[in-house]
Amino acid sequence: MNRLDHMLLTWLLRRIPAQLRVLHALSTGTTTALSIGSAYSINIGTIYVHLARLEHSGQVTSWWLEDGGRVYALVPNWTATRDSEVLTPEISARLDHLIGLRALARL
Repeated sequence: MNRLDHMLLTWLLRRIPAQLRVLHALSTGTTTALSIGSAYSINIGTIYVHLARLEHSGQVTSWWLEDGGRVYALVPNWTATRDSEVLTPEISARLDHLIGLRALARL
């Protein structure tokens, strides 16, 4: 992938609100803030703001690992919340496509 393609993919990702990218990451099994940031092109500080808000609203749970890392996950009844309606199948499919392209580019 050339530099222009990388810039275009990053721009397309960043057109989708960070909150939706965080929700999509968690719904697909991405569990750490660093992995969300690198895969979804989100500043680490922004990720923590969204994770804290989601955890405070009861949509996300987290726990500490022995090595000091923190893992995040959507609560089992997440689909019954207001934010699940915002992450529409169309947006989710678009994110799947963009993340897949980024993953291929890194090979």
